[in-house]
Formats: sequence, C-alpha cells, structure tokens
Amino acid sequence: MLVLLDTETGKVITKNGISCIEDDPRGEMFPWRPSPFKEVIRGKLLTNNSDGETFGYVDALTELQGKITGLYFSAHWCPPCKHFTPVLSAMYDKLKSEGRNFEVVFVSSDRSNVSFEQYFRTMPWLAIPYNDTRTHCLKSAYDVYGIPTLIIIDENGKVITKDGRMAINADLQGQDFPWYVKALNELTDTTAASLNEGPCLILLTDGNKKEMESARNILQDLAEKEHQREDQRLLFFYGGEDEICDFFRDYAALEDRNPLLVITDCPEEKLFVCSETTITSEVAASFLDDYFSGCLPAEPLLLDS
Repeated sequence: MLVLLDTETGKVITKNGISCIEDDPRGEMFPWRPSPFKEVIRGKLLTNNSDGETFGYVDALTELQGKITGLYFSAHWCPPCKHFTPVLSAMYDKLKSEGRNFEVVFVSSDRSNVSFEQYFRTMPWLAIPYNDTRTHCLKSAYDVYGIPTLIIIDENGKVITKDGRMAINADLQGQDFPWYVKALNELTDTTAASLNEGPCLILLTDGNKKEMESARNILQDLAEKEHQREDQRLLFFYGGEDEICDFFRDYAALEDRNPLLVITDCPEEKLFVCSETTITSEVAASFLDDYFSGCLPAEPLLLDS
C-alpha cells in the first residue's frame, strides 16, 4: 500500500497510490486527488431494457439527481458477491416500492464483457459500462480494495457509509435507511467487519444486560465527540453477548477478564490493552488520550496459535 498525504493539512489524499502510479506513470494527474462524485460519475450509464437482452443508456447526473446512491463494486466470478446481490436487490425493490429516492450503480470487476453483461442482466439498477475509465476512478476515490463493497452516497455526493453491505445485512427491513454510521455500535457478527478498516476502541463485558448498558454509557460521549470530527480517527464498539466477542478474544489472545478495554488496529496489526480493571468514562478518556498521543505500548495483533 502507498498512502499519499497532504503535508500542509496532514490529511490522506489517497490510499491507492500504487494504482494511481500504475495508471498514470508520467504523473500527469499528480498528486491524484480524488475528484468529487458528481464529476467522476458524469456520463452515460447502462440500464437493462425490458426485452431482457439489450441495454439502454441514461444520463448519470439526471438519473442520480436528488437520490441516495449505492455504488456496488462486484463481479460475476465472486461467490460473496453472488450471495449479496439478491439481498441488495430485495432491498432495492423494497425501497423503490416505498417511494424512497434510492438508486444503485454497479461498478464491475468482471474479467470479460461477456461475464459483465451476464451478471448485469440479473440486476434491476444501473451500471457503469464495462472497462469504463470511471471504474478505476471510483475505486481509487473510495479506496476500494475488495468486493463486494457497497458505498452509500448522499444527494450531495458525500459518503454516508463505506460499509453498506454490513448496514443492509444488519437491517434487512431497511428501517435505518440510508444507514448513517452510528457513533457507537454493539460488536456483532454484522458489525465486526469494520474492525478490519482501521483503529477501533472496544469495551468487552460479560454480556449481562446491566454491564452492556454500563458500557454504552461509558463510551457514548467519547464516541459522539469523535464521530463529529471531519476526520474520524477510530470507531467505537461495546460487546459481550454475541459469539463474535468470544471469537475476537481468541483471535487477539486477550485475557479472560471483564470489563476489558482495548484498541485494535488490524491494518497495522497492533493491539493496545487498558490495564485498569475498573472501567469508567474517565478511564476510557485517559486511555484514548494516551493512544492519540502515542504513549501506549503496542502489542502485536496476531492470530492466536
């Protein structure tokens, strides 16, 4: 991975620096700042005609105007994609039937135009044509490394969530549409995928109702404060009831005590464990401050052998 930073602001320009250089070896687009969504998406999009065989074209900006948009990065050859596509299709149909302003654009990673067309014919939404330059631009702009990925974008082109797949799997009735990211989440099988994205603070409990409520109260203000930042630095979780919490303890080789406060950074394979056995809001705030100031000792985050 090659991450490009703006030295004046300290903000990330792109995490996809290698792909940017490969696609622009002469550096004509340097420093490869992502363009706004509406600039990247402009042009023609494919739509399935009623005959089920041919495709039509629509103008992207016209079709997406005033709508919540899901960018669906997927491919015919990908088993998890084939599993999620029907789920997304059911959600799409449900929201459309309710009159919601929602649209999906398929961004293909298929290996041939034949596969692309075969896969797209199963979809009720729009698509970027096969081998279109916008495909790379969108992958680069939203740091898409794996599929399936569903990125939800608001009417103004701002990202609502980069984990739309998790959001929909956790909300099959669409009650939380358009799935704005919550400041604090319970660690469950559906939310655990976010642990792979970057630093996460997790307060583990024994799972009883009183302790879970206490964990929420301890973290809520800290989580809200961090969530309001333009450049949110980490995510917040509490857990104890779901089986994924036991799996996580085993994965990180954590000691079996409750409550247990940790910060994980899966991309960097680092783990930070709070030594305090009694966790309060003040303890959590101090632990977080020490993390941000670089004062906490890091342990390797490796699979427990």
